Amino acid sequence: MSDRGGQRTSRGRAFWRRHPIVALLLLAALSGGLSGALLAYALDHSEYALMVAQLSEYQASVLSRVYADDGRTIIGEFYLERRLPLSYFDIPPHVRNAFIAIEDARFYEHSGIDPIRIFGAFAANLRAGGTVQGGSTITQQLAKMLFLNPERTYSRKLKEALLALLIERYYTKEQIIELYCNQIYLGGNAYGVEAAAQYYFGKSARELTLEEAALLAALPKAPQLYSPVTRPQAALARRNLVLEKMAEEGYISREAAQAAMARPIQLAEGGRFSNARSPYAYFVEEVRRYLEDKYGTRRTHAGGLQVYTTLDARAQRAAVRAVRTGLHAYDRRHGWRGPVENLLDQGKDLARYRHPDWEGGFEVGEYYPGLVLSVTANEAIVRVGPYTARVTPRDAPWGRPLPRLVRPGDLVIVQVQSLEESTKEMRITLLQLPEVQGALVALEIPSGEIKALVGGYDFNRVRLNHATQGLRQTGSAFKPFIYAAAVEAGLMPEDHVLDAPLQIGDWAPSNYDRVFKGLITIARAVAESRNVPAVRVLQRIGIARAVRMVERLGLPNPMAPFLPSALGATEEPLLAMTAAYAIFANQGRRVVPHLIRRVVDRDGRELERWEAPPTEQVLDPYVASTMVRLLQGVVDGGTAARIRTYAEFREWPIAGKTGTVNDFTDAWFIGFTPTVCAGVWIGFSDRKRSLGPGETGSVAALPIWIDFMREYLKDKTPTTFELITEMPEWIRAAREQTEREGREASGIRELPAVAPSPLPSLVAEPTSPPNKHGESPLKEKIPDLILKPPQEPVEPPKEEPKKRRPGRFGEPRP
Repeated sequence: MSDRGGQRTSRGRAFWRRHPIVALLLLAALSGGLSGALLAYALDHSEYALMVAQLSEYQASVLSRVYADDGRTIIGEFYLERRLPLSYFDIPPHVRNAFIAIEDARFYEHSGIDPIRIFGAFAANLRAGGTVQGGSTITQQLAKMLFLNPERTYSRKLKEALLALLIERYYTKEQIIELYCNQIYLGGNAYGVEAAAQYYFGKSARELTLEEAALLAALPKAPQLYSPVTRPQAALARRNLVLEKMAEEGYISREAAQAAMARPIQLAEGGRFSNARSPYAYFVEEVRRYLEDKYGTRRTHAGGLQVYTTLDARAQRAAVRAVRTGLHAYDRRHGWRGPVENLLDQGKDLARYRHPDWEGGFEVGEYYPGLVLSVTANEAIVRVGPYTARVTPRDAPWGRPLPRLVRPGDLVIVQVQSLEESTKEMRITLLQLPEVQGALVALEIPSGEIKALVGGYDFNRVRLNHATQGLRQTGSAFKPFIYAAAVEAGLMPEDHVLDAPLQIGDWAPSNYDRVFKGLITIARAVAESRNVPAVRVLQRIGIARAVRMVERLGLPNPMAPFLPSALGATEEPLLAMTAAYAIFANQGRRVVPHLIRRVVDRDGRELERWEAPPTEQVLDPYVASTMVRLLQGVVDGGTAARIRTYAEFREWPIAGKTGTVNDFTDAWFIGFTPTVCAGVWIGFSDRKRSLGPGETGSVAALPIWIDFMREYLKDKTPTTFELITEMPEWIRAAREQTEREGREASGIRELPAVAPSPLPSLVAEPTSPPNKHGESPLKEKIPDLILKPPQEPVEPPKEEPKKRRPGRFGEPRP
């Protein structure tokens, strides 16, 4: 046995001696296998393996989307990287194949690194004398995107190769291509094929045609160099190269490739929107601030939130147009200042210039930047995106020759009057960018949903939201709060108050028209916005009562305890003023403004849903109803009577109040129907700057309200106010107390009663007939004092303590 064993050993040794090359090969294979096993073991236990293993739990940065109240219209997006992930099966085969054909033809054959591709790229680059072809596989590109920085060093390439090998060991080819198609940057802040498809073509990746898929696959090499937006010819050549590669690799036929190459690149006009340049900009910015306060910046911009809001997209577009139309109307009344920017002065090429506001398409009636190309005495040629307009002196309503208005290179504002798509011609009106600002907010009653919110002419230029952040003197728009307190004190619309000169110390309030009308009803004083009667009423009821009324109505800034507050010296934001007026329309119940209905996370879990707070009765229904009646008088025959000249409003009951501040620095109109309350403000961001003589609330602000409400109410059915006319007993008691205090106050004689229920207020008896200015000389001046009731005034019946009021958008107050 041992002899036979020895013989076998001898024969084996003889074999290795006769075949040394075979022995070396086997030894090399054994060593290579052992080395590979050791390398695999080392890789599997390295930090790289841990990184790759965690990919199974990886959640990419996903954009958050904001929707209008229909749940479908996208009005905003927040993102760090604009990404919308798709599953492998949701990415069409021709989309996947387009990327594989141009980026990694042997994707299904290699194990993360492709030696053939590397040697081929090396040879091509050597022949070209520079880098013309890369050797990285799709897996290597994915490793670089997920784990590495873009530096070009040998150490980074080695790490990339090791990570690619590990990715191939841990994940299938389907998982790898899915990750790649969701991670790759394709220009325009679009990461992944879905975001890119929506950005360039306005559709989902599931709907992409063959040539559209090829165009996306053309972009990873150099998204800026091959951008179809800025370099369409380079993009077309690269797209056709992708189609050729797809045919070479057998993914499509030669005929299909040739047919796709013959088709031009067609991009969607509306796919590339920006929050800052959309008509929803101010509203979306308020949503962003709310989300970041509640969920943090990272989750807001990368957490894939789906935010469903209260905004009516059609109403918002109407609001933006109404505000801009109103500001341009004001601007035209105050003359031509000239363009604010000239591109030739900046050394720019007019032929290649593209304004960002030209990206979203064009509509008749809207306002856009226009570029002046040439000017003569008879016409100016203006380019607006792909359209050309010929402006004649008739289209420039400024009363000056065209060469004195504009010069080549000027950026102006134009309003589109008509479009001719076939010839790309446009008819426009030449305007200028207004310096004045305006704001509008519309609240649904009783829900408090914000249906429209405009904070200025252009969010991209002025980001201060004048509707929510601007604190402005309210002028006569504040008077309804004084009169609401007076109604609680027992005054009635038919009570009388003296409209006559008044002197209190050094202060002598006057009416806007400098005319005094003697004894008039409170209803008339409100309708005509008479100043002196408002001061007399405040002095009569006591300032403390009005201060409490303003606090109860939810205005953020307390009323200053002085008589001039009757004329709107208090500064308030438009949103708060509009919400306070909505209480009148809602039978005295608080209306809580809010802009979000619900928020859902990336996995479909609901994070929050708006729940209305418990109903809070701020005013007695009789008081609210009386205020509605008083404010209807403003519309039906007062300072806002212009509303009734429009047929769209004839069936609607409407109430509201104009407001004008001293020196015409601010103009207001806040009006409401039974279902919506809308407020408008106009003024300069500089609080001390006057709008100019005659720019009252009825002239500057009311037309904006009218333009908006005509569109908003177009598809709505008229309803009626539910008004309570019976005076409660506690207000009747307050009325008796007010009359008693009036008789006891400071000895000023009352006028004889000329109405069933005159106001026994501080009405001094005239000593002679009115003069030529309508002024009635008084026998004596009103004392320089604030009359305080000798006892506690009668207040609304006490209720159980109420919960702390929510903030301006329904969030809990700190």
